[in-house]
Amino acid sequence: MVENLENDDLRRAAEVLRGVLYLAQPKAAPKALTSTARAIAHRAGDGSALDRATPEAAGLAAPVKRSSRSAHVDLTGAALPGADLFGADLRGAKLSRANLSRANLFAADLAGADLIRANLSGAELNADLSGANLSGADLSGANLSGAKLSRADLTATALNDADVRGADLSGADLSGANLSGADLSGADLTRVNLSGANLVRTRWTRATQWPGYAAQRLLALSDEVEPGVFLVRGEPTADRTGFSA
Repeated sequence: MVENLENDDLRRAAEVLRGVLYLAQPKAAPKALTSTARAIAHRAGDGSALDRATPEAAGLAAPVKRSSRSAHVDLTGAALPGADLFGADLRGAKLSRANLSRANLFAADLAGADLIRANLSGAELNADLSGANLSGADLSGANLSGAKLSRADLTATALNDADVRGADLSGADLSGANLSGADLSGADLTRVNLSGANLVRTRWTRATQWPGYAAQRLLALSDEVEPGVFLVRGEPTADRTGFSA
């Protein structure tokens, strides 16, 4: 098994391959996905022929016992743009820096997932069906611009410093969520539950649609830093101040 890849190009190729392998074998063990992706990338990198099976791939079909509450997949940095992950069980998954732009995540379970700096721009997380579960997920610094998150479960989710511009969050549950430093310019937050949410230093615009009970209060709590652009007052390092109706 290849333990290390010699350069950034090979590492990036392995990340892309790992995402593709996950789509083909979503129940495979994380170590098997990683070792197979690294082996293929290494062989391609050193000019070896790819006309025969990669031995490491045998591990992809090995049965895996998973705890219903354990992190069961490592897709850190994986390239999955436009991937169909409908109803996927990604509880506790490691998806930091993953490219999930335009991905179909309808009814996916991402509870407790690590999505730090992940790209979810234009992703479909709409909960019209069974509900997208992102409760307790870490989306710090993630790109959620234009994402469809209506009626999603975002309770206690970390969205600090996230790019949520133009996202559809209508009807979502953001109770207890950390939105400090997030950019909500033009986002749709109608009918959103903001109970206990941290909105310190959140950026928003006149195009941002707040739930009726919160609009006037947020205007009073914000400074207009540019024409039509507002920033909720407070320090980024402040303790969770909470927000209630």
